[in-house]
Amino acid sequence: MRITRGGLSLDPRLVSARASAIGSRFVLLIIRDVTEQERLDQMRRDFVANTSHELKTPVGAVSLLAEAIESAADDPAQVRIFAARISAEAGRLGQLTGRIMSLSRLQAEDGLTKVGPVAIDEVIAASIEAHVVQADSAGVDLARGGDRGVWVRGDAQILIEAVGNLIANAIVYSPRGSRVGGGARGRRRGRDRGVRPGHRHRRG
Repeated sequence: MRITRGGLSLDPRLVSARASAIGSRFVLLIIRDVTEQERLDQMRRDFVANTSHELKTPVGAVSLLAEAIESAADDPAQVRIFAARISAEAGRLGQLTGRIMSLSRLQAEDGLTKVGPVAIDEVIAASIEAHVVQADSAGVDLARGGDRGVWVRGDAQILIEAVGNLIANAIVYSPRGSRVGGGARGRRRGRDRGVRPGHRHRRG
């Protein structure tokens, strides 16, 4: 069921409830807030659906390019062009496969064993670089902004896949000629931002 706070419709919460009779006079009522779990499950479903849809494009492109190479066998220049495009589409297939593998690793019990300081600059740079071909094909310009020198604790590969998924979705749903930006905003702690390697913050 869904409930709201104070009768308002803002920020509704999804809860599960279970009642059990305890003797003849009492009833045990257990209520769990499963809102965040539901949001995570929806994000996973969207992730799988979007990635599966994106897989159709490079798979179809590779098939068409293979036929084009066969028909242009007597034209070395065209063969080289088609071969380069096949290589690019194969790279996209590798990226999409990597996303699915990262999601599987995240859902596993030991999915977050590589937690440590991560430079967000490197995460954003890797995520943008991995989608240059997709952006070029869609006629979308990739831009980078935000703060530099931000660090967090996490798994670098999972963060790259997460940011990359956001960029990929933005490219898919943006019209040709538009711009997709990626960046970070850090909250300052004294003179430092984020968590740097070998640096510990005191908790006040």
